[in-house]
Amino acid sequence: FPSHDNVSQRDAAKKGESLTTGRAGFVRKLVQNAFGTFFSSATYAKRPDVMDLYSSTNMMLAVDKPKDLAEAIKRGGVPMQQIVATMLTKDGQYIRRERTFAGISYATVDAEVDKKTAENMATALRDILAFSRAKQIVVKQMQKQFDKEAKRAVEGGEKTTIQSSNFGSRMHTLIDQMLLSLKTPDSIRHAIDRLKAGEKVVLTVSNTMGSFLSDYADENNIEVGQEMDLSFADLYLRYLEKERIITIKGPNNTKIKHRLTDEELGPTLTARFNQLKDQIRNSGFGSAPVSPIDFMHTELRKAGYKTEEITGRKNTIDYRGGKPILASRSAKISDRVKAVKDFNNGDADVIILN
Repeated sequence: FPSHDNVSQRDAAKKGESLTTGRAGFVRKLVQNAFGTFFSSATYAKRPDVMDLYSSTNMMLAVDKPKDLAEAIKRGGVPMQQIVATMLTKDGQYIRRERTFAGISYATVDAEVDKKTAENMATALRDILAFSRAKQIVVKQMQKQFDKEAKRAVEGGEKTTIQSSNFGSRMHTLIDQMLLSLKTPDSIRHAIDRLKAGEKVVLTVSNTMGSFLSDYADENNIEVGQEMDLSFADLYLRYLEKERIITIKGPNNTKIKHRLTDEELGPTLTARFNQLKDQIRNSGFGSAPVSPIDFMHTELRKAGYKTEEITGRKNTIDYRGGKPILASRSAKISDRVKAVKDFNNGDADVIILN
């Protein structure tokens, strides 16, 4: 590495990573042997263990060895990072650039939703949560029975334990999915209004529902091209059924999946489970599309607009023919780059991303 006339330039500098990788060590050698260095990064100080990458700056004046930089920054935390950034700026070694948002407004638009559907969905979620909590009592009783039968203390001191799902930990995800789905029709109307006004539209979603579509297709042996009559009722019924599944963990890390029988649940909880199934089936979630992104594509294209997408999902639902059909899409980097180019050059009117 000649050191008298070369300049090392690093874009997305934080990807230099730590000294533990071969690539990172190679990058640091380039820095050490360069006559000049230039780093470009929006989050250069995100990880303390990357800070030794910037050993060519005046940060090195504070330590004896480059590897000591990481520990010094880590101990000082965010205040230390702020002080270092300020001092580097004063020394002319740190140039901060920020794009102005002058003239940009953030206007939150209220979405009109089907209130009855929203109330039915919220009620179903509350009832599943109540069932889940009641089921935990049954699981605790089963664990106590294991203890009484001396099945908990086995060879090697290992224990037999029962694990069950906790609907409360998943509920926030379902609420996000519910809200996104409920807002989809009005979001499409708003997008069309902005398009008619001559604006370009970017629609962002918090959940693609991609994993759910893939899992549901696998569990029900649905192939691409086949009908996939799927609704939020199916999604809620799936989570309700999961509440009856427990995992019995035994010696040598053996695990057995077990569905709680009616006898184990008891007559009250069994009746409640069956009542919930009927309630969900008859609640009328029809106005909420289970795949909001595909519903957006379909309705916007019906209106004559071209749409693109940047997500990692591979399974989709084709709503065009009236009956929902399972379809697939490519999620390669090249496809994402093309989507951006098409949107920027006018070949696409709308881009949807997560």
